[in-house]
Amino acid sequence: MLGLAAWATMLLATPAPAPVPGPSPGVVEQYVDLLYRQKRVDAAMALVAPDLIQHSPHVVDGRAAWAKEMASITQDPTASFEVREVLVQGDKAAVHFIGHLKAGAPGAEVFEIYRTRDGRIVEHWSAFQLLAP
Repeated sequence: MLGLAAWATMLLATPAPAPVPGPSPGVVEQYVDLLYRQKRVDAAMALVAPDLIQHSPHVVDGRAAWAKEMASITQDPTASFEVREVLVQGDKAAVHFIGHLKAGAPGAEVFEIYRTRDGRIVEHWSAFQLLAP
């Protein structure tokens, strides 16, 4: 079984589906800070392209759908997101965090991959594993 760092390195090294001009390495760090640390969904969404390609099966494409999803998970004032790692390579970034939708609720380990272009997040993948209570 691959460790998180090995898996992230393998995924980050895969080529993008199309040529990607202008990678934006700092945009994901800004996004993570705004969304998961500050819970400022609107500010974070300014870093997302309107036509975001979404690979998470429960969310449709587009910034509006993603904003709605992120607003729903950050709405509880006791929700917490402990960012463990952000790995950036070229136009891709991997994020690992532990999330709790409200205090005392079981959490999940979440792993996300983002692709950036021209200062915006243009593509998103995610996977998560529920933590034992």
